[in-house]
Amino acid sequence: MLPKLLLIGSLSLPLVLGYSGCSPPSTNSGLAVDYFDEVAFYQDSYAYLATIDGLTPDYTKYGVEDIDITITGIPDVSSATANSTTYYQDVYDRSTNVIKFGLRLSGYFRAPEDGTYTFAFTAAEDYISMNIGGASGDLDCCTNPNELSAAGAQIKANGTNTDYALSSASAKVQLKAGQYYPVKILYYNESPNQARMSFQVTCPNGTVATDDIPCNRIGW
Repeated sequence: MLPKLLLIGSLSLPLVLGYSGCSPPSTNSGLAVDYFDEVAFYQDSYAYLATIDGLTPDYTKYGVEDIDITITGIPDVSSATANSTTYYQDVYDRSTNVIKFGLRLSGYFRAPEDGTYTFAFTAAEDYISMNIGGASGDLDCCTNPNELSAAGAQIKANGTNTDYALSSASAKVQLKAGQYYPVKILYYNESPNQARMSFQVTCPNGTVATDDIPCNRIGW
């Protein structure tokens, strides 16, 4: 089990997620992605991410490593026509109606070295949240990363707006080499023109991983 998430000192210091980590039931490379096709249109709030988290997925895909999304040309529709308009694009190689859709990505991050990691979204359109590690002392991190509470996400991002404790769409966490830490990302697109999610991890040695999440890897 992971100990309770602690915020040490000021908000600029890293979160300590417990050096015990865990051993997940599988260490295949990549994340599990749940697709939510029947989401509501124009729910302009972070709270709707928690609603999506409680829905039954329409489809699940495994082994996704590059999680960045860039989709352009999404047509402008009204609330009245959103349910009858379609614009299909590939999202992680699955044809998806991107007029409105939600995603949940889950897995485990394996820390390749001791030290402080910076997890960050560099682009967000529309709403994104990310949990890193257990947010409660009784969470068995090897049971299911989806047990992480959306309300307790350490990172939230929405376009140029932010609503989280830190000063940017990022969080610093102190991890131990060789240990696995559960992660969960929720994503929701509700508007025309584009859907975007760009993510990166900065390792303790300064290496920045952008093409895929890991400094080493995330396993599911």
